[in-house]
This record gives sequence, structure tokens and C-alpha cells, in this order.
Amino acid sequence: VNLGKVDIFPVISGKANAALHLLRRLDVPPEETAMLFDDENDLELAKLCGRGFLPTVTHEQVRLHALQAPNWKVSASRGPLGTEEALEGVLQLLPAA
Repeated sequence: VNLGKVDIFPVISGKANAALHLLRRLDVPPEETAMLFDDENDLELAKLCGRGFLPTVTHEQVRLHALQAPNWKVSASRGPLGTEEALEGVLQLLPAA
């Protein structure tokens, strides 16, 4: 249940399965990936990625998982500034040109 709604989809679908498919096709290890996320329906994919950036926390389960995930960073700012802070975190992971 997410935002009071229920999603029904085949077991082979979902964000994490789609990402795994792409990672295999591109030969990229999951630990070399990063994502921005903020909601419970993002948790499966977030656990797959090497780094997670949360512009905000919209669900209690996300907050609880973030407390246990040292590779996730919750932005100090909220709204667009939180998103900007999260994107800056992703950019800092890129090798210098």
C-alpha cells in the first residue's frame, strides 16, 4: 500500500527488475549506481543501488530504512533545495574530468 493505494503487477515487473535488466545489459555492477528516491515504492530499487539520495522522506518505512543504510543520504533541505542537494551528491560521485 502506497499513498493509500495498492499496486498490482506481475512479479517480473517493477523498478528493481527493470534496473537489474539494464545493469546486466550494460555490464554495470549495482554497487556503482546511485539513485534519488523518496517513497516506499522505491525501496526495492534503492536497496539494489550502491548509493541513495533522498531529497525528502515521504513515508515512515523510508525513514526507518534510511536510518539503517549508511550509503543513503537524506537532504537537510526540503522541496526543490532538497532535490538540488541530492543531485549535488550524485555529481560528487562522478570522477573528475
